[in-house]
Amino acid sequence: MASSPREDASPPALQRARRAIVVVDVVESVRLMQLDEAGVIDRWRRFVNEVRTEVLPAHGGRLVKSLGDGMLLEFEEVAQAVAAAGDMQARCDAANSGRAPESHMRLRMGIHVADVHIDEFDIYGPGVNLAARLSTLAGPGQIVASADTVDAMVPGLDGDAEDLGECWLKHLAEPVRAYRLQGPGPLGAQTTLQAPSDERLRPAIAILNFIGAQGHSVLGSLLADELASLLTVNSAVDVLSRLSTRQSYVAQPERAAHLLKRLRANYAVSGSCVESAGHFRLTLELVYAANNQVLWSASTGGLIDDVIRSPRDVLQQVCTEVLAAVAAHETRRARTLPIASIESYTLLVGGVSLLHRLSQRDFQRSRELLDAVTERVPRHPDAYAWLAKWHILRAHQGWSEDPARSASQAHDSARRALDLDDECTLALTISGMVKVYFEHQLDAGQVLYEHALRANPSDALAWLLKGTLHGFRGEGEQALHDTRRALALSPLDPMHYYYDALAAGAAASAGRYQEALDLGQRSLRANSMHASTMRVLAIAYSMMGRTDEARAIVERLLTLEPEFTVRRFLARAPGADFAVGKSFAQALARAGVPD
Repeated sequence: MASSPREDASPPALQRARRAIVVVDVVESVRLMQLDEAGVIDRWRRFVNEVRTEVLPAHGGRLVKSLGDGMLLEFEEVAQAVAAAGDMQARCDAANSGRAPESHMRLRMGIHVADVHIDEFDIYGPGVNLAARLSTLAGPGQIVASADTVDAMVPGLDGDAEDLGECWLKHLAEPVRAYRLQGPGPLGAQTTLQAPSDERLRPAIAILNFIGAQGHSVLGSLLADELASLLTVNSAVDVLSRLSTRQSYVAQPERAAHLLKRLRANYAVSGSCVESAGHFRLTLELVYAANNQVLWSASTGGLIDDVIRSPRDVLQQVCTEVLAAVAAHETRRARTLPIASIESYTLLVGGVSLLHRLSQRDFQRSRELLDAVTERVPRHPDAYAWLAKWHILRAHQGWSEDPARSASQAHDSARRALDLDDECTLALTISGMVKVYFEHQLDAGQVLYEHALRANPSDALAWLLKGTLHGFRGEGEQALHDTRRALALSPLDPMHYYYDALAAGAAASAGRYQEALDLGQRSLRANSMHASTMRVLAIAYSMMGRTDEARAIVERLLTLEPEFTVRRFLARAPGADFAVGKSFAQALARAGVPD
């Protein structure tokens, strides 16, 4: 007997993939329908058609479904999803032009990136629900994204993220870290601080990801990181942070070109890394960013096991040839161009993506991950250096039950890192932090920072902390010089809030309180749970006589760190014995910090 059509029918095949999910919702749709049902339906249908025919093709997205007052969209890349969301908000705002305010159609959106199940009609999984929940945190015309989404963005290029903290969402057992997104603006608008005029500026070079046959290549990313590390050691060029360039691919030429422009990069190294039967083939080229001129190209290959064991053996010659090509091109330009037309290059070497969002749950998770690294790669110094930093931050965030033990653990981790590599700049810098922040040995800390800078003159973190050390002594102008250098080296670092916070402290030590406020406020927008930023803001407001604003900041600080007192500040502050430290303590007392 023949089966019925219903018995023979099979659902569409499912595939599992990582996708950026965008949920779009019309604000107050019921009220709008009551005002003009036919008109609202017509406007919404036209908008959905515009999204389907114009927005999604431009940004590489798919309309999964359209509801009566919302849409579900999916994208392969977070950058595409964020750009499309901004595009939709702009189009919706334009469509409201000329209409009465009460009839404006406004959108709110949620974005999350997750592994989901996909068929030709729908997408499935908890990530879809989380994107929908995030949209409920957005106000009219706003976009709210998860931490995973923000982690996949290039700050300043894909957009800026304002930290909303940990938010409780309906039907979720744990709070979710959420961020309000804003479109990218001109790079110059993000910082008013410039590289010191007395420094010799060098051409800036960006290392883009080396792509594989299917796009992203783990081996290609490893080799790009290693090449950047090798180039950084040479003082002839400034190497842009891989944290600022890691998410750009040659397969996305417009995005790569946009990134280079945003970074003010003069040169870029790009390439491909093809793997087959245990072998690899690396093909690279050096491009002059101003006119896309190829200055150098090369190809090399070998066994994958060999390059993983010792990537520097493969890349050392590449590094030498790249530096020679840059030097030759710069020499030709210097010989042929009028002096007035030769650029002064901005130093844009990236810092380190530090390990914390500063919620206690995420902070503890970072410790677990670092411990796992030390177990798997016990002879690499970086993980131990970051563990030392973890213990420092734990104590200074007020989360350590035993600060003395945290100090001992930080010291032991930093010592182990230096035992593994006494020229590791990260280990030297973090060891300097231990000396300064826990042992209050500022002279010893300065020696370590300067040692790190001799090994790597472009180490943004070492400049930042050296500047902070000068601030503790009340050497304000030197503090400003060094922290400005650090900011110039790391303009698009994902953890720019940390750089801004310490630079704000340096500005306060120099008596430049408005500059301290500007930096501190920018830091707090990026990470609303950073206690150190709140302390600097409270000090700056208090020093300016803006007591009410200082007290408001202190209220937030005490919510985050209830045990904080002036005495605790003096016990922890490396500059407590200097005049600037004592004046800061008095400022905190005036702002309402308990004695």
